[in-house]
Amino acid sequence: MLMALIFVVLPFSSMAATVDGSLMEWDNDTNMGTDSNGISMHVDWDSTNLYLAWDGTDLSSETEGADIFFISIQVRMVL
Repeated sequence: MLMALIFVVLPFSSMAATVDGSLMEWDNDTNMGTDSNGISMHVDWDSTNLYLAWDGTDLSSETEGADIFFISIQVRMVL
């Protein structure tokens, strides 16, 4: 399955959640999408960090197979 996400990036976010494996403190606005198996991708950031979260697994899906999660980040320094 190919999922394209288009969103407007704000200059900053107020990431106040504790990075502890629980998404209970994450704002609903961080959810970039949820697929048909209930798997969600979350993205948030603050002034110095980028936070990525993957919620769920579909290892038991008989029609779509297991999700594979790849991250590619390209950084361009602007002086």
